[in-house]
Amino acid sequence: LTARETITIRVFGRSRTIVSNLLDESRYLFETVDKDLLTISRHQWGSWQKRRKQKRPIESIFFPPGTEGIIKDMQMFIQQQEWYRKMGIPYRRGYLFHGPPGTGKSSAAEALASELHIPIYVLNLAGLTDSSLEGAIASMDHDSIAILLIEDVDTVGLQRDATIDKQRISLGT
Repeated sequence: LTARETITIRVFGRSRTIVSNLLDESRYLFETVDKDLLTISRHQWGSWQKRRKQKRPIESIFFPPGTEGIIKDMQMFIQQQEWYRKMGIPYRRGYLFHGPPGTGKSSAAEALASELHIPIYVLNLAGLTDSSLEGAIASMDHDSIAILLIEDVDTVGLQRDATIDKQRISLGT
């Protein structure tokens, strides 16, 4: 995750109208320019590397029969954030996309994030330890709704070559 910048604006006089108008216009311009872009943060070398790319249309993804309601389910979940907070329930939801490599699991996650106008974080489990996984998740921006795409879950517990003596991530076994 990139460092946050802080800007301090001091107004001399009694009216803050000029500054308020400037901030409103800046927010409008940012949202207008950014509306067709998807923010993807990929965890690499111990930090989140952010990039933006064109949103992926949901129509470009084939969803198997029986999964048509996933977008409505996600929208309903997003709308219930305040209820979860009031009830003291952890606000998270999980979906498992499975299939052979190259069948569109990551593309489906990107299309869903694009449709819902939320950023996506991509975390590849290969090469992570328990502590680096915890650190990666802790360093995400938890102030806004996002999708966390965890890739290579199926490789946990497998040896990739003969030089690896033990698995680096545990699944609570």
